[in-house]
Amino acid sequence: QRPAQRPAQRPSQRLAQLPGANEPLDPGASAIKQLRADPNSLLPPLKGRDSLQHGLHGHVPAAEALAEFTYRNQMMERRKNDISALLASYEAEWPCFWGEEAVGNLSAWIQRWSWRFTDGWKFVCGLRRITQPCVVYSLGSAGNMAFEAAILSARPQCRIHVFDKDSFGLKEWFPDASARDMVSFHRALIASADRPTADPPRRTLRSIMAELGHEHLDILKIDVEGAELDMFKSPDMVPSVAQLLLEVHKATRPQYDRIFRNLESRGLRLFHKEVNARWDRSCIELAFIQRQWRPWRKNYTSAAYSIA
Repeated sequence: QRPAQRPAQRPSQRLAQLPGANEPLDPGASAIKQLRADPNSLLPPLKGRDSLQHGLHGHVPAAEALAEFTYRNQMMERRKNDISALLASYEAEWPCFWGEEAVGNLSAWIQRWSWRFTDGWKFVCGLRRITQPCVVYSLGSAGNMAFEAAILSARPQCRIHVFDKDSFGLKEWFPDASARDMVSFHRALIASADRPTADPPRRTLRSIMAELGHEHLDILKIDVEGAELDMFKSPDMVPSVAQLLLEVHKATRPQYDRIFRNLESRGLRLFHKEVNARWDRSCIELAFIQRQWRPWRKNYTSAAYSIA
């Protein structure tokens, strides 16, 4: 007796059985739904002593949840067929020797910002090792200060200066008065030339640093909706910066090459890259660090720390 033959399957049935075929097209969105229902849902089950720190209140579990959410967002990059091939040619080849982490307050982001989904996370190397004095500039926030709140949570001694066209209020993100005192808001937009009478005022990065008395920045975060293309048109426009977190918007290859060439000539190396696959797939998040970065070093302007 012949074995019974299985009925022929339609192509759609065969595709549905392939590994990963039933995974959502937007893994990040599914992660957000899980997090809203249960903040611990992205964490592996923990037992014994580890269970005491299970949740978003302990640093390591919180970092794991944020990393899982970020990873699911990045999964979209390989599933979208309209990701620019240009962006694939700029890879992060430099290792972070001091511990890399996604910087953001996940629970605050879910409550106040998750309806927008517009930006990728910022990544910092050796954040918890940075020594005093610690100075952080945040150019462009649009009211989303999850990055700044996370910086202060990790390094309460850091002074943070936020620059934007509007004041979005600090109390919502920094309810603790002592933390709020470490954050200063400046109504100004970054430009390639100073125009102090414009509304809001346009300022160059170097003139702002001179006015505030800063010769070095431990972290410079930039999200200025295209103005970044004119910020570093020459190596001389790059001040002493230990780490640079930069979102680049719709650049051409010559523009990308110029940015990379000028930053690399000042000793900066790309250690993290993330295409903004969720919102605008022509944008990319880049994280640079000095090739001779040390948590205590506060000057990278000498020839010893840069290359031609």
